[in-house]
Amino acid sequence: TFGGVTPMLMMTGAQFRPAPPPAFQSTAFNADLAEIKALSVNRTEAQRAIALYWNMGNGTPTPPGFWNQMTGQYIASAGLNERAATHAFALASAAMFDALIGCWEAKYFYWTMRPSQADPSITLTFGLPNHPSYPSGHSCQSAAAATVLAHLLPERGAEVQGYVVEGGLSRMYAGIHFRFDITAGQELGAAVGQWAIANQGLLR
Repeated sequence: TFGGVTPMLMMTGAQFRPAPPPAFQSTAFNADLAEIKALSVNRTEAQRAIALYWNMGNGTPTPPGFWNQMTGQYIASAGLNERAATHAFALASAAMFDALIGCWEAKYFYWTMRPSQADPSITLTFGLPNHPSYPSGHSCQSAAAATVLAHLLPERGAEVQGYVVEGGLSRMYAGIHFRFDITAGQELGAAVGQWAIANQGLLR
């Protein structure tokens, strides 16, 4: 029911709901499924390491914590004053929170199966998450945080976008997400990030 939580800045959880994912067994669906199958068969040690690093499960700071840590490092490097630092943390966190609300609203609106549920021969690097596949939660919150940070600290734009890309690929390397999950999550997160930037005055 997280998709029904009152957002910080969005109007509703459905405000940036993505278009439907490819239909089961459609050409687009099968192409993305084949991609994950191929990655699972040919998974390299480097890809496995990336998948495990970005899993960020119990005992880790989790993805929001990762982005808060990066925000803190960027604040320190830029020498932001206390007010600017507080605003950066608040805006990035509000964007991530709203992006997760939007993500979970979409997940339970579309109820999309995971790749390994469509093809049980796909191997995973860790346990299958117990919620629908579309869109990717990692990509939703990472894109939201990165959009805000790139706005506040443009010199970090390429770096944070690199994290968004790697974080998205990590879920494909792990075998738990289709590419269309990642794309939709990144687009939703970026839209929420832009909305947060446009409405940041509400946080004052």
